[in-house]
Amino acid sequence: MNRNELVKAIADAGCVDKKTAENQFQALLTTIKGALAKGEDVTVTDNFKLSVEQRQARAGRNPKTGEPIDIPAKRVIKFAAYKHFRDAVE
Repeated sequence: MNRNELVKAIADAGCVDKKTAENQFQALLTTIKGALAKGEDVTVTDNFKLSVEQRQARAGRNPKTGEPIDIPAKRVIKFAAYKHFRDAVE
């Protein structure tokens, strides 16, 4: 499912026009991005949780040349699906 299909599904489920659904979807994404940027967790109860995790710097290896390289520390987004959400896929 791509973005346009998702917006159409939101419009159909919410009985609103596609422009309103697009605005709602954009507002949701902006809110989630803002919360994650501040380091806050985003939890959709009984479905999933998004959180920010700090990865430590580590040594790696260039797969092409085999040379050792330094991989810098960075923040990553972690997605955890709850059982109810996972069961919907099975």
